[in-house]
Amino acid sequence: MLLRMTLLRGDRGWSQKTLASHLGCQREEVSYWETGARQPTPARLAQIAALLGCDETQLLDPVEPPPLIVVELGNERVTMTAQPMGDPIRPKLPLVEISPVDGGMAS
Repeated sequence: MLLRMTLLRGDRGWSQKTLASHLGCQREEVSYWETGARQPTPARLAQIAALLGCDETQLLDPVEPPPLIVVELGNERVTMTAQPMGDPIRPKLPLVEISPVDGGMAS
């Protein structure tokens, strides 16, 4: 799985279709690489790295998803990611989701 490719692509605001266009391939091929269904050839990996401004080994380095923090506040559950401040690949803003607890309505 090339999760780092997904993160770097997202940092540029590129969709899978945009990256595929730059690479001269189909969007589905990018999806296969990102999910780990297929691996890019060494030549394609070099091309991806050049477009995303990194080297091939960085693309292949595993990236652990950030841990989730879940807090219940009254009848709402707040879920957010905990992101290390020192990682230059991940955005610094927490991703937050608010959902009702026990199927109740959030106010």
